[in-house]
Amino acid sequence: MKFLFVVQGEGREHCSQALALEEILLRNGHDVVEILVGKSSYKPLPGFFNRDVQSPVKWFLSPNILPAPGKSWWYMSKKMFLSVLDIPEYVRSMRYIYQRIVNSEADMVLNFYEPLSGLLYGFMPQSIPSVCIGHEYLYLNRELALDINSPYKLSFLRFLTSVTCMGSSKCLGLSVEEVPDDWGNRIAVVPPLLRQEIMSLQPEKAEKGDFVHGYLGRNNQIRPLMEFHTRHPEIPMHLFRKKRDAIQTCEIDKSLFLHQFDEINYLNYLAECKISVNTGSYESICETMYLGKPFIIMPGNIIQKCNAFLAACAGGGTIAVGNTHEPLLYLKNSEVQHQNFVKWVNKSEQIILQELEEVRSPKKAFSFNR
Repeated sequence: MKFLFVVQGEGREHCSQALALEEILLRNGHDVVEILVGKSSYKPLPGFFNRDVQSPVKWFLSPNILPAPGKSWWYMSKKMFLSVLDIPEYVRSMRYIYQRIVNSEADMVLNFYEPLSGLLYGFMPQSIPSVCIGHEYLYLNRELALDINSPYKLSFLRFLTSVTCMGSSKCLGLSVEEVPDDWGNRIAVVPPLLRQEIMSLQPEKAEKGDFVHGYLGRNNQIRPLMEFHTRHPEIPMHLFRKKRDAIQTCEIDKSLFLHQFDEINYLNYLAECKISVNTGSYESICETMYLGKPFIIMPGNIIQKCNAFLAACAGGGTIAVGNTHEPLLYLKNSEVQHQNFVKWVNKSEQIILQELEEVRSPKKAFSFNR
């Protein structure tokens, strides 16, 4: 089969998932004719994506619909409202997506949480079927209870997610554990998509990596870890951050290091660490669980809170209460086994290929030119 990808390009998750599925499809004799990436004009694509992608890539202007950590709900609402001013640009992007789909002669479009592709299929159904892939589609699963103390934010997240999958034939909800499908909402639950780069890593023995690993995107998340280090300087820490013009590695003292985020170094340190601390991004959770590491989650936005809740339910991590990191003392000496998760992830190729092969194309196409 010939596939065309449409990818929401903000953050690591969907770009990483697209790369993982590209690897699977090419390995099984399929063809990815083109990858269209929706991104804002000011934010570059992740470096690993540009390095590892094998298919032709084109990008288009798309709204950033992901809630920003540390920003108030009023701020996000204002941002969404201001995005309305860019509607003419987004319409041009939808026309571009439509033309690329027609010219590609693809058999199927795979949408990685891109809202403009959802709107295109919702208002102007195409003859080429669309399948949506992402961990957010699990939040639409009525068979899954999300005990999140943010009902309005969760409702808004579900609304945004439903926009991205308008007109789709099926949604593949990536899940850290097996849960029931929701065929009423066209949701099939499938294992996470991890790149071979992660799956080939072999965690070092504990005595070779007796340190805390962390990636936290905001200063108010790094600060509590710095305070923890002040109280427990005997525990080595390697923390990753994204900061413009920062040096590659800043040695604060003999046991505390701040690293500029780099995909390869980040994963290598993760494979060797004793325990990890992260924000609850889906990719970080899955990578940490696959490598069998105990971890603490400090979620910053509603998506990360949902990820954290589901990971904790699957026995994959501990959610920090407030900004306390005292559980690090307990977890540092604990052993965590994720064999069931690893077995589940290793089934992803078989299950996802089967789900894609079951999709048919019953819809009649409409044209932007009409």
